[in-house]
Amino acid sequence: MSAVTIDVNVVDGSNTTINANPLLPIGDPNSISAIAAGNVSSPVNVSAVSIGNVVAPIDISSHAITDVAIPIGINGLSVGNVSTPIVIPDQAPIAVATPIGINGLSVGNVSTPIVIPDQAPIAVATPIGINGLSVGNVSTPIVIPDQAPIAVATPIGINGLSVGNVVAPVAISATNVDPESPPFALNHARILYDNLLGQSSVVVTGGTNGRYTLIPNTAQRYTFTNTQTITFTLPANVNIDTFCVGAHNLSGQTLAVNYSGATTGGFTSFDSSQSPTTNNAIMFHRASELSVRRIQLAVTGTGTFYIGSIYAGVALQMMRPFYGGHSPAVLSKRTDFYSSDSESGNFIGVQVRRRALESNADWKNLADTWYRAYFVPFLNTAETLPFYFAWNLLEHPTDVAYCKNVTDISPTYQGSRDLMSVGIPLIGIA
Repeated sequence: MSAVTIDVNVVDGSNTTINANPLLPIGDPNSISAIAAGNVSSPVNVSAVSIGNVVAPIDISSHAITDVAIPIGINGLSVGNVSTPIVIPDQAPIAVATPIGINGLSVGNVSTPIVIPDQAPIAVATPIGINGLSVGNVSTPIVIPDQAPIAVATPIGINGLSVGNVVAPVAISATNVDPESPPFALNHARILYDNLLGQSSVVVTGGTNGRYTLIPNTAQRYTFTNTQTITFTLPANVNIDTFCVGAHNLSGQTLAVNYSGATTGGFTSFDSSQSPTTNNAIMFHRASELSVRRIQLAVTGTGTFYIGSIYAGVALQMMRPFYGGHSPAVLSKRTDFYSSDSESGNFIGVQVRRRALESNADWKNLADTWYRAYFVPFLNTAETLPFYFAWNLLEHPTDVAYCKNVTDISPTYQGSRDLMSVGIPLIGIA
């Protein structure tokens, strides 16, 4: 197809004349539509044509959209060719605000202060409820602070007490730090030597020779079988704190001591019952004395038994305990043997001749006044009569010996403090 140049003249805006290009003849107007877009030089003459007179849009509309090539070129760009900086540079770094990041945090990352302010005041409900409680529901601590200081009255009253109103502690503080008269603690030795039952009448429920228990000859004994009682009635009431049984074979039986302050009526327990596991002497001892008219020993058991000695009275309480070096009599035996040997030196046999308990009791720092008032009367009796000796009833209540003195006893002064030391050799029945 040949390119056609058209000269268009506009006169008075109404008549249009078309002048043919002398170089090429004008053909059918419809042939214009066949001209390629690239052959029409729009910038030259078309600009002079009035918009109203140009009917070209009708023909232009026949051009396919694909003839506009620029969009096709744009669509052909790959994503990779559009660089990121074209979009990003317009956003300043500060444009990415912190709140956007915070919204993405999990609940666990939100600190407690953010949640707490959202609670309404009504959420703290306890104070409102407390104010609404009745007086009966208010606990004691709320009531106590309302008491005036005068309610704490005891300290004021105490300061106003006279000396006469202060009880035992004042008297105790005046007690001698080193007392010289009983009572003493149970770890001080107890010695029962004065038997107050000597003039009493004796009644037994079974057995023979009940009165043999009151004589010092222990080869003569009260004998009986099975459960029995032996009761002593004194001529008059006496004070007693100790009851002892010796030279017996009551191991494994139960012994109970009862007393009465009258010649008739029932009995009261003197001390806790005992069940000895050996045939050593037995001592029942009270912390305080009782007024006694009748006193009874009840033995519960099955078998044939004997008792060689029974004492009752007030025990001597030694001023000092044993501090060390004492050998308990019940653990210290002395045995005499008959031994037979053949002429060639072979053992033939051994026979026990005599067995006894043997020990020594030594004390130091005994006050002169205590020794003369309490210990001398004991020595006077111990010259001829046996006695019961318990070295420590507090820790060893079963270490009791029925024993006698075997020599003269003399004390020794220790120095300027008027204190004495004394020792007693003991021989006891094993």
